[in-house]
Amino acid sequence: MRFFITFFTFFVYWTPICAFLTPSQKIFVLRRQIDFVDNKICHLIETRMRLCKQIGNLKKNNLPIEDPAREAKLLNRLVIDHPSLSPKLIEEIWTSLLEESKNIQMENKLPYR
Repeated sequence: MRFFITFFTFFVYWTPICAFLTPSQKIFVLRRQIDFVDNKICHLIETRMRLCKQIGNLKKNNLPIEDPAREAKLLNRLVIDHPSLSPKLIEEIWTSLLEESKNIQMENKLPYR
């Protein structure tokens, strides 16, 4: 199904078939692409959380969980590297991810396998 949607989307925008699709049909195709991207984002977040758990295991020996300097550098780098995204959006998303990462490192019990 994923191949069909990707293949179909290609033709929606690059061939004359586009003229025969209604706006609703085009929206349907675009939303399927968004669904695909959303799933990829969730898989990447799961991978990030698994890595945080590994870091948490290494920090058990009295290493600090929080690193404000690293967090500030990360946010700054992301804002610079992704100018098409609003800095506020980047900050909100990454603040949540960083908080969850720290919680995982502190608790060291995680459903992420």
